[in-house]
Amino acid sequence: PLSPTVSRFLQPVLVYSSTPIHSIDSAVRATETDDETPLEENPNCVSFVATIGNQVVGVVSLDRKVTSTERLAWCKANMALDEYLDTDKHRTRNQAMLLALAMNPVFMPQARFLLKETMRLFDKSVIYYEAAPDTYVPRVILQHLVPVKPRKRESLAPGQKEIYPFSDHAAPGATGVTLHFLSKRLLSEPKIVVNTRIVVVGASATAAAFLEQLLFTPYIQFSSVTLVSPGGLPKPPPDLKDLLDGSETKAATPLTSIDEDMPTQLYLDSLGLGHRIRCLETRLVDIDRESKALELPDNAVLPYDVLVLTDTLMDSTANMLTEGLDEGEVQQEGLARTVNGDVVRGYASLSTPQLNKVVKTCMGELGETDPVVVYGSTLDALAVVTGLLDMGVNSSCITLVRPGWGPNYANGASLGDAKVDDMLDAALAEAGVDCYSDLTLVGVDGEEGVLTTAVFTKEADSPGAEPETVSMACRMLLSSHAPDIRPTLFTALNSSGLVYDGRLVVGLDMQTSDPAIFAGGDLTKFSRRQRRAMYHNYYNAASVGKHLATCVLEAVDPLATAIAMPPSLPAPMVGDDGRERVGAGGESKAGAEGEGAIDVA
Repeated sequence: PLSPTVSRFLQPVLVYSSTPIHSIDSAVRATETDDETPLEENPNCVSFVATIGNQVVGVVSLDRKVTSTERLAWCKANMALDEYLDTDKHRTRNQAMLLALAMNPVFMPQARFLLKETMRLFDKSVIYYEAAPDTYVPRVILQHLVPVKPRKRESLAPGQKEIYPFSDHAAPGATGVTLHFLSKRLLSEPKIVVNTRIVVVGASATAAAFLEQLLFTPYIQFSSVTLVSPGGLPKPPPDLKDLLDGSETKAATPLTSIDEDMPTQLYLDSLGLGHRIRCLETRLVDIDRESKALELPDNAVLPYDVLVLTDTLMDSTANMLTEGLDEGEVQQEGLARTVNGDVVRGYASLSTPQLNKVVKTCMGELGETDPVVVYGSTLDALAVVTGLLDMGVNSSCITLVRPGWGPNYANGASLGDAKVDDMLDAALAEAGVDCYSDLTLVGVDGEEGVLTTAVFTKEADSPGAEPETVSMACRMLLSSHAPDIRPTLFTALNSSGLVYDGRLVVGLDMQTSDPAIFAGGDLTKFSRRQRRAMYHNYYNAASVGKHLATCVLEAVDPLATAIAMPPSLPAPMVGDDGRERVGAGGESKAGAEGEGAIDVA
């Protein structure tokens, strides 16, 4: 192919490209001050153009001044740059920051040649590119530069935010930046473009780890990765100050419990997932395995080559109170169906992706003396009580209903330690929060479209007697009890014929019964053949996500090698009496010795 001629650009020009014009034009104009400095004297800012004949087909602008020793030291300390680049072999004067890069789409294959000639003429061995979370990153940069993973940093105190210390054109006021680089050695090693359509459902901590492991494969550029999630990109729960638009609260804590497996917002901003994937803030309705497509609301269709299910479990109370209602309207408006079939507002499940919006709307309609009921025996239910108190809700207006809680129930819920349970009960009593553990929610009631009553049943004192119905005044109901799969997702899995046995069943390679569908996280489990395996929500979500990405890479990476899987347990032998016959160590004696079996049941 015809190669363009690359030369230094010394006159301002308006460049037309898919990149916003003002960013390219401002970057080129910023280099005017060093036009009189020759390249041999290493000017601070410089621009180059690629021309074919009399036509400009590309432009690139670099700034050497911003790559100071202090800034490079910060990058090495906060980014895992040493995993990709031996920084000690590159002098500071031979490194520069890429300000802008634009190419005529017709000549896009020549972008790497433009970068190569630019680094040769400007005598640079490494160039970097920084981007704030909400800025546009040209696809040509993602295709040719290598992204750098951020390092794990210490957790900040509630309410504190770390600001990027270098306030310049790259990230003004940003909390975190995404760093890309390209060295001379990598100029001869172009990325492999993988056009496999990968669709990820769910924005859980598992999804965050999966996307990180997948997208930061240094030699691959994924051109089509889509995330389907009603709440958008993965993110930790916001602080109460964010929920109340910066209003003063007693503490800047989240409304729900903190997921230790979910990365911090600073870390997620530094990953820059929004630059590399397409995010659809919608929900899954059905799966068409034959056509390899997802059905979305409003009859929209999303095709896929590889489908990855990483959704979280949701509060099972919502299944009962929102039966027959549109899931999207429930999550956005806080709707519930009463025992009489009417629809009222004032209910929010703590597992909904739109929790902040719903709680903010309900709090705006809540009076100073209106009662609030929190239902559930999970840690989120306890955390939301603290959140309500911090938001200024009177403790006398809060009622906590924890079904099955306490020592009087054989399998009752607790925090795992009797002393901790006693301390919690004492703290709730001291705060003035009413608590009940013998009530079970069965429905709600309301007037004129507003929630007014929560309906419970109470266990009978004598055996055989019918439970007593208890009505409790309630203007806002928050629930988090017995997490389970989302009803719409269960319907989609069931109708598509995927194996579901309490959880979605996957193999050791994280594949479902369909080779094109992978899954991992709270939603999944291994088959009963792996008799000692627990549900995957008991495992570290980050580890599950990374293993899931490794398995998907084996299917889509043309350079991948087969993963050595541990041997699965043999199928158990069953005798004539129906009892399982196994030998020591879980191995079938018939399989080990060829014949015979020892009954150890």
